[in-house]
Amino acid sequence: MRIAVLSDAILPYHHGGKETLQHERAIRLARRGHRVRIHTMHWWPEPEPEIERDGIVLHAIASKVRMYTAGGRRSIWESVVLGVASLRLLWSAPFDILDVDQFPFTPFFAAVIACRLRRRPLTATWYEVWDRAYWRRYLGWLGPIGFWMQRFGARHADLVFADSALTATRLTSWLGVDPGKVIVLSPGVTVDPAPDPAPPKVVDCIFVGRLLPHKHVDVLLEALAQLPQATGLIVGNGPEKPRLMALADHLGLGDRVRFETADGHQALQARLRSSRLLVSPSTREGFGVAVLEAQACGLPALVVRHKDNAALELVRDGENGLIAELDAKAVAARIRA
Repeated sequence: MRIAVLSDAILPYHHGGKETLQHERAIRLARRGHRVRIHTMHWWPEPEPEIERDGIVLHAIASKVRMYTAGGRRSIWESVVLGVASLRLLWSAPFDILDVDQFPFTPFFAAVIACRLRRRPLTATWYEVWDRAYWRRYLGWLGPIGFWMQRFGARHADLVFADSALTATRLTSWLGVDPGKVIVLSPGVTVDPAPDPAPPKVVDCIFVGRLLPHKHVDVLLEALAQLPQATGLIVGNGPEKPRLMALADHLGLGDRVRFETADGHQALQARLRSSRLLVSPSTREGFGVAVLEAQACGLPALVVRHKDNAALELVRDGENGLIAELDAKAVAARIRA
């Protein structure tokens, strides 16, 4: 089958949960003999508009544009550029099915037109659903437009793959998507065999993810400040990084907490296996791929209780991980226990 995917962010040029899940699914489909072509922006250094990696064809439909503003929010200009460039699907290589990545919503307009004209099914991969209040906080007076675009994309897909039960429920109850068109497709991750002998545990608490406000890495740092002997490793980039590094210094954690940049899955797995606990204080996760990766590496995870945190679906408190309230003292107490 010829499978086309439309997405603005891909591995290895972007590191995040959705990019990991998308890549894992694509390579599995390619290994099963399907021809997978991802239409995206020109992120790779090679001048060619089309390259092949891991059996997947990457096709640039637009020049790369910065995805995030200095404040860590999605760039409206990037979404406009990708939305217009998606019209190239009208004359792109033939496909049997087109799957559109949820973000940044604008490509759905061209995707709907292309699939209707070509008489091909349109599917969508959905990570999380934002309500009207969140859209207003995120985009201000443009918030209602964002909510409408989100609903347009979800309702016009022939099938929607939700990566968690929470997302599936919100697709039907908040956006009015037909429940018969929503499938919970729980993602998986690939990990290398565990080394023998096992590496020593040199880090007490590790965080993996993009450094954004809703990830609440500051809560982890404040918790570590209450545990004089505990060490931490923060793996990731994002607009919050300068503030978090300054906070670590202010809390006197300079010699106990390190900040690193993700440099590939093998290196990340090595860091997970050398740690004792993954701490993810995020209050907004459509799935929580970092939790899944930690568990695959034999590492328990601590997550926080919140209505928007689908990572709670992956953790059974006291069995394969810990659940805490979003509070530095509460997190420190669970780490200590």
